Amino acid sequence: MQETLHMIALRTVAYADDRSILSAYTRSRGFMSLLVRGGKGREASRRRALLQPMSVVECVADIVPGRDVSRIMSVRPLRPMHGVISSPVKQTVAMFLAEVLGIVLRSSQPDAQTFDFVAQSVAVLDELPRERTSNYHIAFLRGLAVCLGIEPDAGAYRSGMVFDMADGIWRLSAPLHNRWIGSDEARVAAALCRMTYANMHLYSFDRAARNAVLDRIMQFYSLHHTRLEGVKSLDILRSM
Repeated sequence: MQETLHMIALRTVAYADDRSILSAYTRSRGFMSLLVRGGKGREASRRRALLQPMSVVECVADIVPGRDVSRIMSVRPLRPMHGVISSPVKQTVAMFLAEVLGIVLRSSQPDAQTFDFVAQSVAVLDELPRERTSNYHIAFLRGLAVCLGIEPDAGAYRSGMVFDMADGIWRLSAPLHNRWIGSDEARVAAALCRMTYANMHLYSFDRAARNAVLDRIMQFYSLHHTRLEGVKSLDILRSM
């Protein structure tokens, strides 16, 4: 049965000389694996370009009940990504986020809110001025946490509190376990819960502080949703 899908390309892995397996998140079916024709012709090159990490596309797929992998028949972009393609920095950010999504969404059910958030976020990244990209991945992960239902309630924060990473709450004193952060980091965590794409440029971090924030966010995801281990593009992102 042929079906039209709106999807976000995450990762492509070579399967044979003339075929690849695409991991993608679709609006109607959630996470999917799809077979993509390869080769060396013009059409194959066009298809590879359209399926770069975080590309938002429409495809027609041949879906056979009971099969884990569906075959892509045709694909077209839903939104050009000229800004991402032309920027090595944005390409690195897209690669990192696609890798994270491939881990976080692998076992997820279809969720239109999550799909729409990611698709709209890609549009933001594509149009974002180069000088405002430094905090984009942090704002993205904060927004994704809202979609996944794991964002802590920043309204409960009061000055001087610590943050219990395991329970996802602010406390007046440290818990008995060791998965908590002190009052200085807890204040930053509460502020990050108010970060959006519109105000993220107002958050001033140097590279070391930004990487420390990212480490805490990934630790929080690992505790409350999916373990984020072995993200290969993380070291490249850290160096930016």
